[in-house]
Amino acid sequence: MNCEKIKELILTDYIDNEISGEKKVRLNIHLAHCLECREFFEMVKNTIVEPFASAKKIDPPGFIWYRVKEAIIAKQQERLGFVASIFKKLRSVFYIPKPALAMSTIMALLFIVALMVNLKFSNKQALETNREDQAEYSTFSIETPVNAVLNNDGGFGTLVEKYFL
Repeated sequence: MNCEKIKELILTDYIDNEISGEKKVRLNIHLAHCLECREFFEMVKNTIVEPFASAKKIDPPGFIWYRVKEAIIAKQQERLGFVASIFKKLRSVFYIPKPALAMSTIMALLFIVALMVNLKFSNKQALETNREDQAEYSTFSIETPVNAVLNNDGGFGTLVEKYFL
């Protein structure tokens, strides 16, 4: 590791004792061999760590924490803006608990499955009817000569044919 990286690690993770085992071993080896980094560590320890190590811990009263919390919430709402706060209010009005959402999803899926099954059976009936019609038309067209179907004008005698001809 280079000295700049070591100094960065000293200021961040090493002082807070948040450094991983492997990095800590490499940092200690570097500190044992590098006088400049060792002096930097001693300076940091003397100016940053030790003054706070002997400081008395003071717990602030509860109302101070309440005011801090309120200030944080006010800042967050200020950042959200008008539209986002309305969206948040609407979301709280239309809140659906998870069990209700799960139940409605299951009911919707069951409805869709039932609908698909019903369509499948009705399509089978329509398909059978369509097959019967096709068979009847095929039989008619095979057995009936063309001249018997055509009228005297040489057409089929449909209204569409009369309109265009």
